[in-house]
Order: sequence, then structure tokens, then C-alpha cells
Amino acid sequence: MSKHRKESTEVSVFPELIDNAHSDSFSLIIKHDYYSSDSDHGRSLLDAFISSILINHTSVASIYFIDSGVKLLSTNNDLFELIAELSSRKIRLCACLDSYQQFEVESDDRVDICFLDSIDIATEVLAIDRLHTLE
Repeated sequence: MSKHRKESTEVSVFPELIDNAHSDSFSLIIKHDYYSSDSDHGRSLLDAFISSILINHTSVASIYFIDSGVKLLSTNNDLFELIAELSSRKIRLCACLDSYQQFEVESDDRVDICFLDSIDIATEVLAIDRLHTLE
């Protein structure tokens, strides 16, 4: 009985998933336009958190804004300039379209926003290995 040897071919399947698996980056969900409590102090804490990402050059792949978190994308929000800086650093900013419309947010072209409906956001975040939620 003769043995036939098959040649193998190396194939790269979903290389973007492989790259992310070895990356130190993570994604973030921001649920509110404050951190911890709906107060001036909570907004100050959120300011510090976002500033920390920028100062430390933290490796954030994507930020998902849901519920009142979409208010951070408004030009009228005190933290808008920080969000614009995140966008300029090519961090993927995704807004829940349902929330964006509910809160009647108005942004401008300084922030590149990826709009996803609730189901698409859920689908994406369920597939992310390194995901943090800001409460």
C-alpha cells in the first residue's frame, strides 16, 4: 500500500481576528454621559477617565456609545473636544443610532462616527474578547 503525501497550503483566514488576538488593545462601552453618578462630580470623573486614555496613549480599538453615552458626541457637551481628540487618533467611535436619535444629538465632522443599530452593537460587542464597560 503506497502512502500519498499531500502538500499543505498555508491560508490566512480572517487575519484581522488574528491581529486583534495578539494585540494589547481593548474596546470600551460608555453607557452614560457621566461616570458613577449623574452629577457634576460624575462628569468630572468621566473627563478624567477619557483624558487618561489620551495622556497614556492607551490602546483602545473601539468605543461604543449607548443610551445617554451618545450625548458625549454632541458639540454642546463639555467633553466633546476630548471625544474629537479620540477620533483624531483613529479610535473607532460607534454610536447606537437608536440612542443617538432618542437624545437628538447633533455632532459635526470633527468626530468620525460609525452608526449601528442596537442589534448590530450587540452583535459586535458579543464577539469582542477584551471589552470594558464604563458604569
